[in-house]
Amino acid sequence: IKEEMSSIMSQNKELMERNEAILQEKADAVEALDIRTSQFEQEVSRCNTRVDTIKKEMESTMNQNIELIERNQALLHEKDGTFKALVAKTTELEREKKLFETSHKANSEAQQTMEQQLQELKATNKRLESELFEYSFAADDNAALMKERDNLAQEAKVLREQVKELSSQVADTSSTVERE
Repeated sequence: IKEEMSSIMSQNKELMERNEAILQEKADAVEALDIRTSQFEQEVSRCNTRVDTIKKEMESTMNQNIELIERNQALLHEKDGTFKALVAKTTELEREKKLFETSHKANSEAQQTMEQQLQELKATNKRLESELFEYSFAADDNAALMKERDNLAQEAKVLREQVKELSSQVADTSSTVERE
């Protein structure tokens, strides 16, 4: 019995030593697990802090984007208004240009017509002066011819006044056309 007891005690001792070794291993594993858990919790805390920072940055970026979008829309609206104003001004300038071109063309045509009339009046005036001169010699003896001479002189005077008036108009038109 003693031997058996010794054997059981010896087995008990071995079991106890093994249990103590297992307990020590488990205690070491728990300690390592606690260290690992602590490290993990620290990492999670750092990640949460980073996530919070990123959320704040995203919120700030989103607010900036909203402001930029609103400013962009305002600029687009302003640009649209400016574009419409420029189109209207361009249309008005084109209309004024056409009006000026039409006016200039009409003035040029009127000036040419008046110059032609002036030349015709000058030619008629010279012809009448020449006829008057010829009739003045022949009319000395003839009263009827003298009356005709007086009429021709009066007509020549009227034609000279018309020539002066047309010359003045041509000069005015020329200066107006040159200014335009």
